[in-house]
Amino acid sequence: MSLVETLWAGFSIIHRRPGLLILPIFLELFAWAGPKLTAAPFAELLRSLIERMLVVVRADGSVPPEQLQIASEELLRRAGDLGAVNLFTLLGWQLTGRLAIDNAGGLPAVQLNGIPLVLAVLSLLAGGLVLAATYYGSVAQAVRDDRFDFGGLIRRVPGYVLRLALWIALVLFAGVTIGFSLLMVIGVVGLLSQTLALGLVMLGWVGAFVIFGYLAYAPSAFYLQGTGPARATLASARLVSRFPGRALSLLAVVWMLLTGWDLVWGRVTDYPLGAFLGIAGQTYLSSGLIAAMMIFFKERSAKAEPVPSQIATT
Repeated sequence: MSLVETLWAGFSIIHRRPGLLILPIFLELFAWAGPKLTAAPFAELLRSLIERMLVVVRADGSVPPEQLQIASEELLRRAGDLGAVNLFTLLGWQLTGRLAIDNAGGLPAVQLNGIPLVLAVLSLLAGGLVLAATYYGSVAQAVRDDRFDFGGLIRRVPGYVLRLALWIALVLFAGVTIGFSLLMVIGVVGLLSQTLALGLVMLGWVGAFVIFGYLAYAPSAFYLQGTGPARATLASARLVSRFPGRALSLLAVVWMLLTGWDLVWGRVTDYPLGAFLGIAGQTYLSSGLIAAMMIFFKERSAKAEPVPSQIATT
């Protein structure tokens, strides 16, 4: 299929299975109009620590006053924003294309701090993995078999959760390791040449985008094929290596549509009932694009696999 046909096939899956939209729409509505759970006490503690640190830095005089003023305002603003975040949005932290809509339910906020806050955050992150596995697994089921089997989906969810958690851990470990090593190299080179260090930073960003492109189809692999994180990563890399133009073009279209329409829905939500339209529209768009990526992987992954004769020759 061409790129347009792949996108059309993805949205056709959503037309035939509109029930796939229920879970992400519910999460968006819950975050928008449901109860609010915040870390306001922790944010206030963080603000006080930042203010004390700024007093020490001002007394030291090592930072120019103008730069210190800008940095202090930014740090205090971000600490204040942290206290206003609805922690229930963590339930959708692994879902693609979610809207950042402020809680408008008017319900009293529950404020947490200390151990209850840590337990709540960990529980919500774990719940987000389960919900993401359920959602993406249902989309993969529709792409793979063009049907919905609730019992089969529930049986597969624990495996999906495990693979998703391991894959996230693998990506984070590799990212931190490579990023820390690159920062050390840039720091050493920066002592010799600022221009060369800036060039390494730009190369690092380009490399990060390339790696993202090669990893982007890994979730499709373990949702469609049931493979582990390592094999799914290799399958995604082989697919992009075999069809670099079409694979990266699809990713570019997905990114542009999600980013562009997110701005549109942000404007729509300023009007009465606009939040409902924005939630429904963005959920439909992101679900169709996710299905299209899975269809692309399903159609071309077999062609990307090395044939037995090539394996024997190697």
